Amino acid sequence: HAITNSSFKNNSSAGLALSNSAATVESCTFENNAWGLWQTVNEFIDYGANTFANNSSAAVGVSGGHITSKVEWEPGIGDNFFFYLSGDIVVDPNSDAAKPELSLAPGTVAKFAQYKTMYVNGSLNAVGTSNSNVIFTGTTQSKGWWNSIYISGAGSANLAYCNIGYGGYSTSANIYKTGTGNLTLTNSKSHHSSGDGVRLEASTGTHSFANNHYSNNNYGVRIMNNMSYDDNTSTFANNNVDLYADGGTIGRDVVWNLNKDYSVYLARDITIPAGYSLTVKPGTVVKFPQYRYIGIKGVLYAQGTSDQPIFFTDVRDDSVGGDTNKDGEGSVPGAGWWWCLYVSDAGTATLDYCTVRYGGYSTGADIYKTGTGNLTIGNSTISNSSVDGLKINGSSGNHAITNSSFKNNSSAGLALINSLADVQNSLFSDNAYGVWQTPNSFIDYSLNVFSNNTVASVGVGGGTISSDIIWNRGQGDSFFFNLQGDITVGDGATLQILPGTVLKFNQYCYLQVEGTLDAKGFPGSPVVF
Repeated sequence: HAITNSSFKNNSSAGLALSNSAATVESCTFENNAWGLWQTVNEFIDYGANTFANNSSAAVGVSGGHITSKVEWEPGIGDNFFFYLSGDIVVDPNSDAAKPELSLAPGTVAKFAQYKTMYVNGSLNAVGTSNSNVIFTGTTQSKGWWNSIYISGAGSANLAYCNIGYGGYSTSANIYKTGTGNLTLTNSKSHHSSGDGVRLEASTGTHSFANNHYSNNNYGVRIMNNMSYDDNTSTFANNNVDLYADGGTIGRDVVWNLNKDYSVYLARDITIPAGYSLTVKPGTVVKFPQYRYIGIKGVLYAQGTSDQPIFFTDVRDDSVGGDTNKDGEGSVPGAGWWWCLYVSDAGTATLDYCTVRYGGYSTGADIYKTGTGNLTIGNSTISNSSVDGLKINGSSGNHAITNSSFKNNSSAGLALINSLADVQNSLFSDNAYGVWQTPNSFIDYSLNVFSNNTVASVGVGGGTISSDIIWNRGQGDSFFFNLQGDITVGDGATLQILPGTVLKFNQYCYLQVEGTLDAKGFPGSPVVF
């Protein structure tokens, strides 16, 4: 069917209706109809070679159905040109016989009838330009008017310079991604969804995001269990939550990477089991609602930089990552709000240039370490816990702490319970105790600075010393050990106390020696009991 240089006008319905039929249409005018062109989903013409004007319903109406071939949509000539999608569009899966694909050229506008969906099981390519976006919207600009671009199965989508708004009915997202296919979203806007700007759920494909803007959604981006978000170039505005992480037990390696002006909101506890890892990239801020934690039986990598530190903090902490709970100055952060980073079993954690603060609920620490795995902390600040900053309890792993600060914790900056740690060049300040330890736990205090700890530099609980232990003087004025219970140096054990060390006993407490006590000061630097 070849149609050229013709006019279709003043028809009550469509100027031209294509139903399961193809046509070559050039240099024609479609005006003053209800629809300039009405077509089924597998039909298309060279819209840019024709003029559309004053069609009362839409320039092009598209019925719902399955796209089984390659279909291309582009703008026609004329103002207010758009495609009206009257039913659900399904881009069928690829097969040996066919590779269904829907492509939208720059400037294409697709408007969905109420509740309708674009299901992508094959390929969707919507690539605009900075001056000529591809637009997906509703026939009415109301949140939740249409459903979503729903990418599932092996379906893949490449969306660049797109403007996507007013979806979210049923799936609660403008873009919903699941399945094994890939999603690329760049230089695009997703806005005014009744749910999420983008939701990733049970998607094992590759996700590539860059330079997007998410605004006026419930959640800008929602990542369900096992989902990564690796994009520090995109921006958020006026969402109830910018990046919402559902939590749960992960079953694959996960990455969180976000612009430092925003935050990952951890809605539920997340558990990293053995064999899997969570990597938090530099500059990312993770915020916790009340009582939540990250449980680490696998691996946590949180390695920031001096310019891009990582934060784990209270959702009410507006000093980093923005006003996540959107209440202005209506709330302030506080100790014990969230639980902790809980490293257990053979789990390991590496933290560098991190700040962990305002935890301590239940486990009594911002970071709680037990089990056999290793813990490495460098250039970090552990603060504002309702009990201890870092608690290492019965852990047989290696614990290396360097160039870090433990401050403003309600009890100890560091609590060592039947555990050892290599601590160097670190500061313990403004806690109740710089360090609190059981008798068989100790660090090299002389390599660290203690300042303004209100009860003691080091608190020691009662019990029996059963190995060789060294107590020495830490750096800082008024350094002393507070012995809070009776201590026995057991048979075969040695307690060595170096010059300048001061021991202060709680009332009625004693030091009993059944093994060896070696306490030798020198003039000007005595050992003081």
